[in-house]
Amino acid sequence: MSPPVDSLRAYMPMVAYPLRAMRVTSPFGIRKDPMDRRKKRMHSGLDLRARYENVYSMLPGRVIAVSYSENGGYYVSIDHGICVCSYLHLSKVMVRKRQRINAGQLIAISGNSGRRTTGPHLHISCRWTNGKYFDPMLILKFVTEQLSNNK
Repeated sequence: MSPPVDSLRAYMPMVAYPLRAMRVTSPFGIRKDPMDRRKKRMHSGLDLRARYENVYSMLPGRVIAVSYSENGGYYVSIDHGICVCSYLHLSKVMVRKRQRINAGQLIAISGNSGRRTTGPHLHISCRWTNGKYFDPMLILKFVTEQLSNNK
């Protein structure tokens, strides 16, 4: 006889870091354009150092897009209910559209795909349900707090 679903949920994390180790290489906000250092432009995401490493979902949700864009390369977008997080510049995608995802589940391998990249890294962008971008550091701080409280 298998255990009830509710007891299984106790073993699944509700939050997770997107990478095994994290180092911010470019924060959210106005920055010098890495393609044209003379211009400033809005960076609507967060860049993390990642050299072809496993990428994990930060929160549970449902995959709403697995695709390729000229600038962002291969990407995965996950609807978490309150927000949508996208992981870009991937070298390999490990999930499919409409798939349910747990926090901490392997979703991709980071990479260097797309035109607007200067090297391998993970770009994370987050949008509220109204479509407005917000700093992904908000979610990373929440993840850190939750993981610290569960120790």
